Amino acid sequence: MDTDGCDWMAGVSGWHLLRLTPDGKVDMELPVPVEKPSRIAFGGPRRDQLCVTSIAMPDDPAQPLSGRVLTAHVPGVQGSDLPLMRL
Repeated sequence: MDTDGCDWMAGVSGWHLLRLTPDGKVDMELPVPVEKPSRIAFGGPRRDQLCVTSIAMPDDPAQPLSGRVLTAHVPGVQGSDLPLMRL
């Protein structure tokens, strides 16, 4: 979740990430260089780096970045400061 209360979703098999507003509307779609992005997290000291894992596609030479963790800076977007939980 970001500081605007929006949730982020990986478009597995869709080559993109989606940002969903609290009322469920897609307000941002970001293309990624892999077919199967899988999980999204915010990182960096200011939580302004979008970190995305991806599913490996070893038989597809058109996707050399698949299976890696990708990072991107999206201007104006910052992850929320959610409280930590002890297990």
